[in-house]
Amino acid sequence: MSSDMKSHYRSLPRVDFSLACISEPISITFQLFTRENPDEPIVITKETLNSYQLNAKTKTVFLLHGWTSSPTTPWYPLIKQAHLKHHDYNIVFIDWSEYAAEDYKRSAANIKPLGVFIAEFLTAAGLPPEKIHLVGHSLGAQFAGFIGKSYFQQTGRKIGRITGLDPAGPQFSNSLMTKEDRLSEEDAEFVDVVHTDIQIYGYTLPCGHVDFYPNGGTDQPGCTSLEAEDVNCNHRRAALFFAESIGTRTYASEMEIHEDNDYNVVITRKNCQNVVVFGEHVNPNARGVFYLETGPEEPFLQIPFNN
Repeated sequence: MSSDMKSHYRSLPRVDFSLACISEPISITFQLFTRENPDEPIVITKETLNSYQLNAKTKTVFLLHGWTSSPTTPWYPLIKQAHLKHHDYNIVFIDWSEYAAEDYKRSAANIKPLGVFIAEFLTAAGLPPEKIHLVGHSLGAQFAGFIGKSYFQQTGRKIGRITGLDPAGPQFSNSLMTKEDRLSEEDAEFVDVVHTDIQIYGYTLPCGHVDFYPNGGTDQPGCTSLEAEDVNCNHRRAALFFAESIGTRTYASEMEIHEDNDYNVVITRKNCQNVVVFGEHVNPNARGVFYLETGPEEPFLQIPFNN
């Protein structure tokens, strides 16, 4: 990427949250899958929640798609299938596609008031916060951050975990955006982030307790085509890597990352080689920035850790 393009990316205006346009009733649904109904969801709304009680004894994983997307996105079923194979969890597809279909500026603004709505749903569902895991991709990752902020404001407690899969970068990377305006490590008890398309569609700098940069956070192996249908390849990989990590343990080594004044990203791998498990099974006590390598095609995470 040229210096001019990098400068343009960083100079995009901050998100204008005054552009949000949400009217009642809010058109968001929750599609529940469990081991008892792995293929046909139980569709829940905030209004019908009382007629179906989520199992509060087990972990509930909520999936949040990104801009112009919907529950038909391929990574939703990948994570659902992997979890239900290995865990007796509640898996909930959040469908906010009506609001994600707006132009980007409006959709980005919408996630703040919608975060209040989802937080109210979580509170009404009676789920213990430590058993709530939000997993969001792109704009859905930033959305998860606002859910976490609103949940804390409403309850005084933090959601157990938020996983950001290549959180949206455009406008959220503006230097005027504070932690109150985007996903940050303050939004849950544990926030882990996977960066695969930095300086383009993804957020560049660390924003969680643990931040993973597979293959340096850009130029993912196998994403070499410049054809139009492949422009999101790097961006999508975060979700694919994380889905695979549910059933595969691979390791990442500690690194440092920073942007210089010319928006060049500098990555330095540390000599101490502090190692953590990547993805789903990362230790929630882990802290830092980590690097790993992947393969160009599935299975992506079969490359052993190279010390």
